[in-house]
Amino acid sequence: MNALADFAGISVRLTEREQLLRRSHDELESQVDQRTSSLRQLSADLMRVQDGERRKIARELHDSFGQYLAALKMNLARLKAFLLGSDVQVLTDSEEVVDQCLSETRTISHLLHPPLLDESGLPSAAKWYLEGFSQRSGIDVALHVHDSLGRLPQDVETALFRVLQESLTNVHRHSESKKVDITIHLEGGQALLTNP
Repeated sequence: MNALADFAGISVRLTEREQLLRRSHDELESQVDQRTSSLRQLSADLMRVQDGERRKIARELHDSFGQYLAALKMNLARLKAFLLGSDVQVLTDSEEVVDQCLSETRTISHLLHPPLLDESGLPSAAKWYLEGFSQRSGIDVALHVHDSLGRLPQDVETALFRVLQESLTNVHRHSESKKVDITIHLEGGQALLTNP
């Protein structure tokens, strides 16, 4: 009888420990889920802040620096009428430098935050970026965007565009590849950017 009572007592204690372990496991899972959710939210918030800063810098580059360069170019053109001989060539060279600065400023501004991303969406912005990337890097990039993609939420389009930029930067820096194929599509409710 004592053995049966001891066995019953051990069985009750084991059941209690199992329930305690199960509750602890469930609590840990809940904490992990909460922290994962918090990290996702923090990551999304960080991306929004970064994108806001990029927009601000892009706008400043375009609106102020770009305007100063345009004014400088107009002033140089007016001065050209008063110069002779080799001075004209110096001025022509200076105009070319200003044109190059204007072009670089526009490119940097658009790379920070391409207006096409807001205006036309990811497919147009990606095509524009890939054309410039191909010209600068010498890497041929083929882009395949599935018709089903359509417009996505702004945060998603921005995130995919940044992934595209970073991926191609890595290809350029670390790969010997001269050709890259990229596909953007929806699959199971998720937007995917892949290299097939």
